[in-house]
Formats: sequence, C-alpha cells, structure tokens
Amino acid sequence: MSKLSTEEVNLQIGRRLAAVRDRTRLVQTEFAERMGLSPRAYQNYERGEREVPAIVLKALYEVYGADPLWVLTGLSTDLKATTAADLDVLEEVVIALETRLKKTRRGLPPEKKARLIKLMFLYFRDKPRVDPEQLSEMLALTA
Repeated sequence: MSKLSTEEVNLQIGRRLAAVRDRTRLVQTEFAERMGLSPRAYQNYERGEREVPAIVLKALYEVYGADPLWVLTGLSTDLKATTAADLDVLEEVVIALETRLKKTRRGLPPEKKARLIKLMFLYFRDKPRVDPEQLSEMLALTA
C-alpha cells in the first residue's frame, strides 16, 4: 500500500466497487472478465487489499458507466452512481429519524431535517451496514 492511501480508504473504495457490481447483478468473475481483469485481481480491489489503479477506474467507466470520482470518494454529480444499497441506507435513515421524532414528539424544520438526513446518509453509506446503536446515538444528539 502506498503512502497516498490507507487501509480504510481502500475498504471504502472496495465497498463502492461491490455496489457497482451489485447493480449489474454479476458475480465477481464475470464482472472482472468483462473489464479484462483477472477475477483474483478484482477480488483484491473489492476486498480493499490493493489500491485500484487508474486503468481499472477507466475500464469501470467504459464498461459499466461507473463514475470514477464516486468510486474513489463517494461523491458525485452522476446520478448513475446511486445504487440500490444507497437507497436502502437512505430509507433506513429517514425511517429512523421519523420514528425518533414521533417518539419524542418533536419536529424539525424541513431544512434542518434534510441536512440531518444528508449527513447521516453520507456517514452510513460507505459502512458495511447501518448500525442501529450508532444511528440512535446520532439522533439523540440532534433530534
């Protein structure tokens, strides 16, 4: 691993690679082969064990339309980068917030609610799962 990356960054990139693959409904072997990669090399990228080279990002874009900026950072203006997993996280965050607000009989102005949803979504989007305890703690601090 170079000094330009960290294990955590490689894991996050790997999760985004898996999200792109999940969107295609392909197994790792077929997904990799369509880009001209060996399955083993691709598995190493998806597990975050190796840094993803620029040529792989180029192939991801050319073959699957994956936004390289989103793959690297999680940020994008490309709506194609939104995955079903992203929408699941967003749904879980919104439901938890609404449940919390109803339970505590509190309300939030729409702009604050939207900002909170955005922050929680961005926090949980690249995690392996939404941690209910962490989500509850975040809501307790804010809503």
